[in-house]
Amino acid sequence: MKFFKNMGGWGTYAVVVAASLQLTELNALASESGGSWRPTFDLVMIWLNFGIFAFLLVKYLKTPLINFLRGRQDELTREINRLEEKRDHISQKIHETQQRFEKSEAHYETIKANIITQGEEKKRELIETARIESRLMIEQTNVRIGNQILQAKNNFKSEMVDLAFSLAMKRLPAEITKTDHQRLVDRYIEQAERR
Repeated sequence: MKFFKNMGGWGTYAVVVAASLQLTELNALASESGGSWRPTFDLVMIWLNFGIFAFLLVKYLKTPLINFLRGRQDELTREINRLEEKRDHISQKIHETQQRFEKSEAHYETIKANIITQGEEKKRELIETARIESRLMIEQTNVRIGNQILQAKNNFKSEMVDLAFSLAMKRLPAEITKTDHQRLVDRYIEQAERR
């Protein structure tokens, strides 16, 4: 682990050196005239200044930079944990909603089956009631028809008797003689005495 930490420090140095070399030209600070020692001196001073600059950067910015990155890492970890908790909470809510939906669907199916059963029972009751009422209506109609037939027979008999009586009254006086008349009167008197 220490090796990787040291590698991280050296890696930081390497990145800073590469960036500095790219940003500065080696001969930018050297004078154009002079002896052969001046370019070498300038190069050494550039490297020395760069080393001091890199050392100061690493010494003073390493800890704040690491703290900043760790702070960001902790902040991002907290945010990820918060989002995962929110996701878990939402998943739980979705699961509860699905369970409630399944229960309500089962309840709906139960209610639907009960309504269908009650409807079938009501239908059978209505059909049975209609059959009973139709049977009663037929019986009442038969009784009325029987009464009307009986009344018609009685009316017919009464009319026949009236007609026969009327015919008899027309024909009898011509055909009944005094002896027949006397015989009828005697028979009536005998029957009256017997009573």
